[in-house]
Amino acid sequence: MRDKAQIDAVWLQFQRYAGNRNVGTKFTPNSYSAKWKSGDTTADNYVGINPVGAHCSGASSAYPADGVVPNDQGRGGDCPTDPNKQPAYTAYPWEGLQGAYATAVILDHLGYRDAQGQRAWQLGSNALLRAVQYQQYLQDKFGGEWYDTRRAAWVKHLACKAYGYNCNTASVTHYNPYGGGRNMDWTQWTHQ
Repeated sequence: MRDKAQIDAVWLQFQRYAGNRNVGTKFTPNSYSAKWKSGDTTADNYVGINPVGAHCSGASSAYPADGVVPNDQGRGGDCPTDPNKQPAYTAYPWEGLQGAYATAVILDHLGYRDAQGQRAWQLGSNALLRAVQYQQYLQDKFGGEWYDTRRAAWVKHLACKAYGYNCNTASVTHYNPYGGGRNMDWTQWTHQ
């Protein structure tokens, strides 16, 4: 935390992860991301969270992928071609979001802003919020455990606090902001 050059480099990479392809070094997507990444995110301009309005495997696909974390969502399998078909379930997006949300908390606390004055939370048209909303979308459309109230509860709590997002929707019968964190937790105390 005391190495300014290193944290500056983290800030640049975080901006790229959230959607700014003009900063940081290019990411090398994993093999799972191929079918979930947006069509405009080739290997040279890949970002960690799909941009606003994205669809799987390019604009020709009808399957919505706005806010998808391709590296994690793809671990459950390929993106369906039919927008009414449920993808294979995976909890990996919540694991990846824990790292991204913890990074956002740290960078925001340190006062980092991009060239337009945006905080970590605002980058990529609220990329971190859109990633949580995508899991909520899958929950609302297909049911099951997409918006698992036990996993990464602190991420959902921060989404509520940072964005004013309503974490307790009709498809989630019990919202629990306590426990379940892997790298951070108890944000109901740190972010009341």
